[in-house]
Amino acid sequence: MNTSNPLEIPAHDVHSSLKDRLTLLSNYNTSEAKTRLDTYAKVIFVRERMERLLSAYINKFTENKTDFYEKYGRKIIQRYRSSPNVESLEKGHDVKFEEFIRYITDKTVWGNSHEHWLQYESLCHPCHVQYDVIGKMESIDEDTDYLLHYLGASSKVKFPKRSDLKTNEKTIYKLLQYYQEIPKDLLERVLQEFHRDYLIFDYKIPYLLESLRNSSVRIQICATIAWYLTLTLCVVFHFYVL
Repeated sequence: MNTSNPLEIPAHDVHSSLKDRLTLLSNYNTSEAKTRLDTYAKVIFVRERMERLLSAYINKFTENKTDFYEKYGRKIIQRYRSSPNVESLEKGHDVKFEEFIRYITDKTVWGNSHEHWLQYESLCHPCHVQYDVIGKMESIDEDTDYLLHYLGASSKVKFPKRSDLKTNEKTIYKLLQYYQEIPKDLLERVLQEFHRDYLIFDYKIPYLLESLRNSSVRIQICATIAWYLTLTLCVVFHFYVL
């Protein structure tokens, strides 16, 4: 595709046909890879873990992704659902969020990792790659402005802006909708699984999990999540230059 407007590129093409044209670091020999790591600008954008997990679930298990149903859905349902019906076992099309969370935090299951829910530490190797810029999805407008300025491209490229109010309200609603149904012990396992991501990228341990540790009063959960998210989403600028 020949275009100067990145918004004209279909999202599907970015993740499929155009992706195949990229030259990966692994395509180079050791010397060539080292040269690029030493001289290229290295950038990473991350997202709060609970948001990222929910986003992965919604995208891969509720939007008719047949390949994920077949590869992951059927075995998730078989392993974690009591008395599943024949259609669910055959199609794997109706994985519940709690079942998904149990699957990705189950240490007894081999081969349950995937780039959409793998730890950043394992996926992007932040302890081995000296990233020049680390941005966050929570402050993507500000961080992309900084990135383009850092690269000297701010006069040539503009990152599309989002509606913060609409995005924040939608995020809060979805997190409330899904996570309030997850048992306390399972939320604790999520934290244990991804605690290093929280530490490495300076994310605060979700207030929801802290509250659940100290209280068994489930009626407070919605208010607790809303308070935490409101506080978190008020932070409008986060970036780090290593």
